[in-house]
This record gives sequence, structure tokens and C-alpha cells, in this order.
Amino acid sequence: MMLVEETTVDDAALPVAALGAFLRLGSGFGTDGLQDDLLRAFLRAALAAIEGRINKILIARSFAQQMTSGQAMAVGPLRAVLSVTVDGTAQPYALAGTTITAPTTAKADNGQADRPL
Repeated sequence: MMLVEETTVDDAALPVAALGAFLRLGSGFGTDGLQDDLLRAFLRAALAAIEGRINKILIARSFAQQMTSGQAMAVGPLRAVLSVTVDGTAQPYALAGTTITAPTTAKADNGQADRPL
């Protein structure tokens, strides 16, 4: 099973200003925003660590997952399944109780990752 993040978290979705305020970084000295890139990197690292431990997506984005028969989706929650491909051919699918018995790739919208098909 391989889970691939197709879109990244938008910079605007990261609470950089709130983190800077929480850390009480200096402001008003002509250096405002100097640490924003570093804070953004720390937020992305923290987000990845937390999502990896709880197997849930906290900020919506798109993923693709390659699976073999009987595997469940790696993370959740799921908003929409965009496509299901079996042996290179697009297949119709339903979210409730569907079982696919061949090597499969599923793509989910809004990163709420893929669920069992």
C-alpha cells in the first residue's frame, strides 16, 4: 500500500501569525515576518507528525493510494472518492460495502484520504 499526497496544505491555512503570537515573537521592529518561513516549516512538520500518529487528516487535501485486494484506506476522514482504477481501467464504485478484488488505485478529494472500498 502506498499513500501519496497529491496537493499540499496551502500556506494561508497554516496559523503562522497565531503561532508567532503564542511564542511572543517580537513585532514592530522592522523584522515582522522574518521568522514566518521557519514557523511555516515547523507547523508543517508538526502537522505531518500528528497526522502520522493518529492516521487522520487534519487539514483537507487530496491523496492517491495504491492498494491490493482487501486493504483499507490508510487515513481518514473521507469527503469524496474521485476515481477508482482497477488494472489501469476506471471502475464504477460505491462507498458503502464495496469490495474490490484486484490491484487498485483510489483517489480522494480534499485530502480526507481514502477509505475502504
